[in-house]
Amino acid sequence: RGASKALLLQHIRQNAADGSPLAELCQVLPAMKPTQVQNLLRDLKRDAQAHPVGRTRAARWFPGPQTGGSDVD
Repeated sequence: RGASKALLLQHIRQNAADGSPLAELCQVLPAMKPTQVQNLLRDLKRDAQAHPVGRTRAARWFPGPQTGGSDVD
């Protein structure tokens, strides 16, 4: 679980300029179901290591804590 979160965070950081959509993050961990990837992303958000911008399929993940605004989890 820790290694999977680290891989997701690394990918999010490498794509910080444009953000990473869930579909792309699912490709980082192809053996996991999308709901499992979402749970890991929720953990990263809770730990203020990553945050989403946008809603539904259009949401993109960025590194670091959420700063202002009213984005979704």
